[in-house]
Amino acid sequence: MLLEVHGQGGNQLGVVFAIIAQQRAQRLFHESADLGLALHGGQQPVEAQLAIVVGAARAAGPVPHLQRIQRLLHRYLGVGLVIFLMYLTGVGLLVFSFTQLLAPVYVFPEWVPAILVEPKEIAATFWNNQSAANSLLSLRSRELLFLNALRGYILILTALAGALLITPLGKLLKVFKKTE
Repeated sequence: MLLEVHGQGGNQLGVVFAIIAQQRAQRLFHESADLGLALHGGQQPVEAQLAIVVGAARAAGPVPHLQRIQRLLHRYLGVGLVIFLMYLTGVGLLVFSFTQLLAPVYVFPEWVPAILVEPKEIAATFWNNQSAANSLLSLRSRELLFLNALRGYILILTALAGALLITPLGKLLKVFKKTE
């Protein structure tokens, strides 16, 4: 008594699975019948007979291995996709955090020493930048530029006035030296 395989189209693998399912159904039917007879003293209750029929129908169904593989394949693909997305998210977070950690280096490259692992170079870079940051700043406004220009003019004028005063002073000193 072989199962009839409809719609297989010459697929030998389907025929093999159908034969295996047929043999399992027959084995399950006989084992269940023997167990039911042994438990109830030779008579099978209606529940046991129904269980035998349902079990045989399930076992003789269309290729149970392929159905199970198809059912599990969707689950495994879904879980695999979720795991892949989690890894992708983790890698994305790592890349984002490293780019954010390195962003100040591009903004303030003067704070990066020439040799990254040399303590003396790190200290020298720090103190050079610290002293440059603490240097005096000059304010530049219109008024201050005007006052700086006036200061330059006054400096030149006072130098000329000093030169003009030196000449009469020199003549006055000559007069005092002659009288002595």
